[in-house]
Amino acid sequence: MTVESWLPEAIECVEAEQDHVEGKLAAIARFEDGIEEIELVRGSTARAHATDGGVTAISHQRSGREDRCRQVRELFADTVRPYSIEDVDGSEPLLESIRAELGGDVAAVLAPSTDGQFTAPVMQAIHSATRQRREELETMDRALTRERDSLESAATELESVAETVSSMNRASLLELGFDELADRHETLETQRDRCRRICQERQTELRRRTGRLPTDELVEFLYSDLSVSYPVLATATTLYRSCFDGQRVVRDHLVRCA
Repeated sequence: MTVESWLPEAIECVEAEQDHVEGKLAAIARFEDGIEEIELVRGSTARAHATDGGVTAISHQRSGREDRCRQVRELFADTVRPYSIEDVDGSEPLLESIRAELGGDVAAVLAPSTDGQFTAPVMQAIHSATRQRREELETMDRALTRERDSLESAATELESVAETVSSMNRASLLELGFDELADRHETLETQRDRCRRICQERQTELRRRTGRLPTDELVEFLYSDLSVSYPVLATATTLYRSCFDGQRVVRDHLVRCA
């Protein structure tokens, strides 16, 4: 008995997303470490020369502020941004990526068009934002682990159902007596019950929440490239129908034997 299963592809989707999440966590850690290496703005960065009325000092201060904010932007671009957008070579402006990951206030300070400065409060704001992103990603990573475990468990049991039914199909129904046909019908009913239970357990799993994200929304996101949105339910339902059809054929033979 051959039944289409979407579970191997689904497991690959989960593993790929988990690799992405873990990569982003590592990128955020590198960004945080790099931030600590950038000198903070603390008051004037240069002394005014008496001969120019302070113009040189103003120029040096502005240059210092812009240079440090630029370093932060470049550090973000080299670490977090590749994991922040779907297409690294896409057209999304860098500040849009910063706003999405670190918030609008931080993005405004780091923008080259403003007079923002890389001060201690700004550094604290960045660390607060990255800490929140880490917590969200760690929650997602745990959810992906649960999802992978759920898929693998369902795949193992559904493969067992398919193998059980396949082994029965090797013998022709015409060669079986009444009692053997009755046993086959009961076996198929048992396999249908397994498929039904797997569907019920999966529905319960889908009602859980992953932080602020309902699991069913996570599942739809993960399997958007598959031909089905719910691979466990689709596979279990297909097997259930195959068992049901098999029972109907067996009943026809039972009637003839009666």
